Amino acid sequence: MKNQVKLLFVFLLLSGIFSSAYGQDSRVKNYASQMARKLMKSTSPNTGYNPHYYIYDVDYSFFSQSYTIKMSAIWKGKLCLLCEGEETFEIKGRLTVKKDGSSYNFYETDRNSAVRGALTPSKIEMYGVLIDSFAETNTSTSSYTNTSTYNYSSSSNKRRIYVKNDCNETIKIAIRYRYNDDDWATKYWFEVEPNKGSYLYFSNGNKLSSNNGIVYVYAQSYSYSWSGDESRKVGSQYYDMRKYDMNIDADGDYVVNLNCNN
Repeated sequence: MKNQVKLLFVFLLLSGIFSSAYGQDSRVKNYASQMARKLMKSTSPNTGYNPHYYIYDVDYSFFSQSYTIKMSAIWKGKLCLLCEGEETFEIKGRLTVKKDGSSYNFYETDRNSAVRGALTPSKIEMYGVLIDSFAETNTSTSSYTNTSTYNYSSSSNKRRIYVKNDCNETIKIAIRYRYNDDDWATKYWFEVEPNKGSYLYFSNGNKLSSNNGIVYVYAQSYSYSWSGDESRKVGSQYYDMRKYDMNIDADGDYVVNLNCNN
């Protein structure tokens, strides 16, 4: 019994030492730095700058070969392009990432008032930023930490996303779209009134836009639902989203058409 207690004590002690050591690992710092940058780009795409991070705790699983990083992403910016003054934005969460960077997931646990002011929870409820890939080739932290500005390389090619509801019921829609050259995000629940069309707005007046004509959509109304075979996490649940190859209308916008027959 004493030997078992000793082994348990040694295990807990080593776990604490390893956890502390992992927090100083340059690979972990790089992943946290990149995540801070991606969160800033998703939340404050036009006004955010100087992204940095704070690591609270790090665990490493030898079985799954992955890190679990409890962290905060912090940056400066404005609530909107025309807003006066600057805000400090902060999102806290848990980043789980493979050691080789081949895949990861960020789960948001808290956000400060500036982030809540930039995003409308009743429409977006973005508890996590879901992005597909995480290349290990980006191993240097210097190019990601404390950068003063960030500009999309293809921002001039972006088009606004317009949803047309040809059904006689209000539709709530979750949409997965590419918001820059490399990264995808899932945001929800936007409402579109019966037999009307609408852009998908942030609370600061900016419209959702993309430089890619493909989106994934899950939508539902009182009597209908629009789903497909692409399972994606929306908040805390998974939904089968449908792939849409959007058309471009006369105004140059991407259009998602939803009707009661499809």
